[in-house]
Amino acid sequence: MNIQGFDSNEGQVYIGVYDSESNWLGKNIKGSKEKINNKLCVTTIEGLAPGDYAVSIYHDKNMNDKFDTWIFGIPKEPYACSRGAKGKFGPPKWKDAVFTINSDHSIIINL
Repeated sequence: MNIQGFDSNEGQVYIGVYDSESNWLGKNIKGSKEKINNKLCVTTIEGLAPGDYAVSIYHDKNMNDKFDTWIFGIPKEPYACSRGAKGKFGPPKWKDAVFTINSDHSIIINL
């Protein structure tokens, strides 16, 4: 997975991998915290069986281990999802972020 579009190397990236709409943006099946180098994060998620998945990430700029939001849940920190899914008056939808893995799979997420 390549995550690009960071404006600095500060902070860390939180990555969540989800395998169902019912778990989407709630309980991930795989998660990791990664470093940013050269305004890019490159990582591998191991052990995913063929199936449908979606990914969400956020740039924890202040390294407080949480996704900071303003009033009404408006994000303070940059975030992105697989397939470029964006939310309108709420979080991105599973159907907009989901993709299918049949074998080795590589994705690019633009922050």
